[in-house]
Amino acid sequence: MATKRSEVVVRLDRLEQGQERTNLRLERMDARFESIDMHLQRIDATLHTSSKLFELMHTRLEHLEEGQHALVEGQHALVEGQQQVIERLDRLVEATTRERTLSFERLARVEQRLDVVERRLEERGDA
Repeated sequence: MATKRSEVVVRLDRLEQGQERTNLRLERMDARFESIDMHLQRIDATLHTSSKLFELMHTRLEHLEEGQHALVEGQHALVEGQQQVIERLDRLVEATTRERTLSFERLARVEQRLDVVERRLEERGDA
């Protein structure tokens, strides 16, 4: 009985260590997500600034043929840049979703194992 109890204690210790590692991983992921959020905010601010600047340029160049040509080229560059940003964000979202899904699956498995151990301990306590 003492051996089985010590085995359960060892198993619980391993589960707790696994939970701690999972929690640390989740904390690191949260830190990465905060960094990504800050980066996205800077991109948004840059795009906002670029948009305002574009409006000012458009107003000044409305009456000039050369200005209209430069404006069209600027719009193409902006669209290409936005497409690149969107593609990068799509890859980032996919990677983030995949990582979170894996983490939640790992956590669910740990919780299931802990439930089994707790049930066994309860059964032994009732016996």
